[in-house]
Amino acid sequence: MSTTFRKDADLLAGEQPDTVLLSADNVAFYVHSNRLRAASTNALCGLLVPGAERTRPRTSSFGIDLPVLVMPDDSNVLNIVLHAMYGLDATRYNPPFEAVSRAVVALTGIYGVPISTIFSPVNAIYNALESLAVSQPLRVYALAGHYGIESLAVTASSYLLSYPLSRISDEDAEYMGGRYLRRLFFLHLGRIDRLKGLLNRPPDPHPVTQMCDPEDQKKVNRAWALGTSFLVFNAA
Repeated sequence: MSTTFRKDADLLAGEQPDTVLLSADNVAFYVHSNRLRAASTNALCGLLVPGAERTRPRTSSFGIDLPVLVMPDDSNVLNIVLHAMYGLDATRYNPPFEAVSRAVVALTGIYGVPISTIFSPVNAIYNALESLAVSQPLRVYALAGHYGIESLAVTASSYLLSYPLSRISDEDAEYMGGRYLRRLFFLHLGRIDRLKGLLNRPPDPHPVTQMCDPEDQKKVNRAWALGTSFLVFNAA
């Protein structure tokens, strides 16, 4: 049984669950059909349409006395899907990127949950991806680009400042799309140009002292130019 979606869990202010979703690996999730209908534009891919055919395991085998829908997702993915549909935080489970990515595909492509809902900054999916951006920034950035989620792409890009662009595969580039690939390249190029601009400017001269006259300052500037030229060359 799910630790969050238990039979006795008070998820909707005293409203009792009326349906059980059974994952592909036989984990039971007690849910509220009205909450799922409200989140889904297709009644959970038609599973919650009145009169739709339902698969009901034997009560004696499962100990369940509610209608049961057998779902195609494993418990890791279904747990994230339901957290997103209920507006709950799933980060405490530390879901791997693969599970979150599959949940996004299921929500958008199967269960009819609008992208604007899934990627709201207060949604479980968004929060989980933000936390994963630290360790897997390119994958999160590519996913954000694929779905056009600006704020998530900005968050992930801050962890890609030192990422070698040559390591971006053709698959990653195609998945994120030309617009976000271009933005990532220009992010790197813009930082390099800014660095060059800062390094190419020698230190401002100071008033002449007994220890440092104009000739000494020229020597410092020549040393600065020599040292920064090496840094600029390697930055490019």
